[in-house]
Amino acid sequence: AGGAGGAGGAPLTGWLGTKIQCMHCASVRAIKNVPFVDVSLALPGASGFMPAASLRMESAAARDGSACHLEECIEAFTRPELISDLECTRCTVMQRISELDKNAEFLRQTVEHVATEEAAELERELATTQAERQRLERLPRDASDDAALTSLPMVRSRASKQYVFSRLPSILCFHLGRRYFNSRTGHMSKLRQHVVFPLTLGMAQFTAYGGACGGVVSLDPPAASSAEAPAAQPFRYTLSSVVVHHGSSDAGHYTMFRKLRECGESWVHVSDEHVQPASVEQVLSAQAYMLFYSAAA
Repeated sequence: AGGAGGAGGAPLTGWLGTKIQCMHCASVRAIKNVPFVDVSLALPGASGFMPAASLRMESAAARDGSACHLEECIEAFTRPELISDLECTRCTVMQRISELDKNAEFLRQTVEHVATEEAAELERELATTQAERQRLERLPRDASDDAALTSLPMVRSRASKQYVFSRLPSILCFHLGRRYFNSRTGHMSKLRQHVVFPLTLGMAQFTAYGGACGGVVSLDPPAASSAEAPAAQPFRYTLSSVVVHHGSSDAGHYTMFRKLRECGESWVHVSDEHVQPASVEQVLSAQAYMLFYSAAA
């Protein structure tokens, strides 16, 4: 189903990867994956959605009911954040290699102007320097636990941290965070802004390298498709259910819009034991609390 599939056969379970990249040497640490069953998205009116000072007015306006788009919330969730003072193995190796190169050059120049016995000692030191350099060059880019690095002072650099979807589930569930702390009242409040969500959602841009083969993260970009082959659209999802919360931040009632697969594009609205037909317009105008998307066949 579009390259997506639940981890371990569970339809709601996917993998969320953490990608950390050094901003100095551009090296990327091995991506670490954790399972998820739903994705909690902050809305523009919630704290932390848009930390940039230039966007604070947009965040404040969102509390007054301005609409936002689901794709904007996902983009904010996967947006890189800066990390300062992070140990970087690659920067440490490169710095040590630079030091060894300077030392080797000094030894070569010195050995020509000393006595034979002292020259022999300098030659042995030069050989040791070159051997250490070769060992460091052969290290993998993320070999942080190698014995060759234990005695070296680790270099700290700025880095970016980013979430990527490394395996998407068959059923993708989004939880929209509508509760926030209202500093004016000192209590939790509910964000009532409308979130514009599509009937069809493309997730390729939010996965590792724009959609890795089989839904699994890859450290290599995907190969270019043949010009004769039809354009593939991996990780396409169609809306299947919308959960709506009616009430305040502390209490209320849940209802749901559900698409009936056996009836084409027909929708129903479910509230307790009451089930009524619903139009697509009613579905798309709902104040969504949770959204369920099914991988397109």
